[in-house]
Amino acid sequence: MSLELQTAAPAQTPQRFADRQGVKPATSPDGHSGFLDDVIVDLGLATRELVDEAVEEGRQTGKVAGDLLVESGAITEEQLSMAIAERNGLPYVDIFQFTADDGAASLIPPDTARRYRALPIAFDADGAIVVALADPLDALAVSDIGVIARSEVRVAVASDAGIEALLRTLPQTQPVPLAPQPGLDADWSPQPAIAEPEGWNLAQSISSPDPFANQGEAPEPRRPYEPMVEPQPETEFQPEPDSRPVDSSALANVSPALASRIEEVIVAALDDLAASDVERLQAQVERSQIETEQARMEAERAREDAEQARGEVEALSRRLEELERHVQPPVPVEPGASF
Repeated sequence: MSLELQTAAPAQTPQRFADRQGVKPATSPDGHSGFLDDVIVDLGLATRELVDEAVEEGRQTGKVAGDLLVESGAITEEQLSMAIAERNGLPYVDIFQFTADDGAASLIPPDTARRYRALPIAFDADGAIVVALADPLDALAVSDIGVIARSEVRVAVASDAGIEALLRTLPQTQPVPLAPQPGLDADWSPQPAIAEPEGWNLAQSISSPDPFANQGEAPEPRRPYEPMVEPQPETEFQPEPDSRPVDSSALANVSPALASRIEEVIVAALDDLAASDVERLQAQVERSQIETEQARMEAERAREDAEQARGEVEALSRRLEELERHVQPPVPVEPGASF
């Protein structure tokens, strides 16, 4: 079976994504309201007995029943993805049978595709892009890809193996070196930008371990610039300015009336500041008292509720004792006794 993804030839009439090779549309666009386990049984992928055993094992181990069925070999990973697509009313795409469009794949950066494990693989007949991903409920990936591609996004479910095969065909991006500030690095000179490998497209074989083996080695990235931090000279300790009233000797060259007025203003300002601090502390104390009183009232209500519950338990105990006293044990009947 060939695993090559070739660029689709332009067609005169746009082809619907659901009509392409390797695509299995959902039987109902609204999906299924039941569990994924029920969909697996309805599609005939596994028997009810195997599914129930996987569900019970999942309750004990905390694993998903579908993953357990794949691990046991009851179903394949592709069949599990097919059931997920059917349950959500989405098309399933077999990446190994589908002819992907490298023009759609180039709409988002390779790093974005690897981060979300999702990649545009085709354009639908109306121009919307079709994104293949394993988790169709990843709304963040769908939203971000739509914003980056500036297009409507439609979701198609693919297996993890298929997504991984697509991601391996993407070019590896190199980090961009940081440019130093002029004058701090005398040996620095502008470096040419690192270009992506030429000739890449999604048509390269996803089975190849190294699609770029014959294109030469990528240039070694330049070591990021680390600016030199010069030590700062030690400064003498400067005490904080004194907040006490100004010494009258500092006002020796000021008229007595102005000096007196300045002292009055300073003293008044300090008094206002002290009064503000006192009011703030008083407000905090009042809030603490209110919170303490509320806590005391809640504790009192809890104690009353406990007393009431204790009284009800005691009343029920007394009632039970009365009922036991009124119930007479059955009189044993001796053999041969007559009534």
